Amino acid sequence: MRRRYRTHLLTFVSAVALCCLLEEPVAAQTVTIEQYAAEAPNVYGSPSYSGWAANAIYALENGLTSYGTPNTPTYFQEIQGVSTSGNIVTNFNSWNGVANPSSPYSKEEGNRLTFLIVAKSSSGNNISLSQLSETMSSNDAKDTFGVTYNWGTGQFCYSGHCYTYGAATYSADQVGLISGGGEYNSGQPGTDEVNELIVIGIGNALANTSGGTCSALGSTQAAINCVVAEYDALFPLVISSTAMIDGVSNTDPVNVPEPGTLALFGAALAGLGLVGMRRRKA
Repeated sequence: MRRRYRTHLLTFVSAVALCCLLEEPVAAQTVTIEQYAAEAPNVYGSPSYSGWAANAIYALENGLTSYGTPNTPTYFQEIQGVSTSGNIVTNFNSWNGVANPSSPYSKEEGNRLTFLIVAKSSSGNNISLSQLSETMSSNDAKDTFGVTYNWGTGQFCYSGHCYTYGAATYSADQVGLISGGGEYNSGQPGTDEVNELIVIGIGNALANTSGGTCSALGSTQAAINCVVAEYDALFPLVISSTAMIDGVSNTDPVNVPEPGTLALFGAALAGLGLVGMRRRKA
């Protein structure tokens, strides 16, 4: 009887083992992150920012490198390098380094280098806005462009000071896409899980309001030229963004050419056919 019992037990264990071996392995979740950079209208004070943000989200949702009406402040276009004049914000009307510009830029207040984030899960609705964080930094000694933001805690840190605004929710410029259709974009909790995130992330720029000589020059072209000159102490300058979600990170560096080399830089890109090409990073 004992032998028979052992034989039956062995047969049962063998069957269970065979069943487990034949069972299909569970696919591991894979999260990928892509980042893109753009010269955005100044989020603080621009009447065109919301239109620009809508164009940016549409472009990323549809795999486009640009979208909107060219030569308007709402036009979105990915960039691979940012000019000094394209990363200056002011407390008076300006656009791309020009003070008091004509229409349609006459009500703008400068430009801000801004990073955009696309995060995807390979295994369904397993990521959320609350898991996302981003750090912007620059390679100069003072980390002039250093900014961090955590969407889950709502903590924003800049220049040694941190502020908490509360956990973020899905909105028009922080969108969640659902597997099989559907979109979170109007106040749903940031903890709700989605398949893909398309988010306009953080940005930073030099300003004429930081005190000293530039602030004293008022609403003039001289004030902007003064800020451009402040970049001289920062070259060679690279501004980067590192986005992280679910333990996966991606770093996107953007070069800031010195004003004297910018024209040559642009010509070289055009000659190589690189302008407008989408970068894919994982």
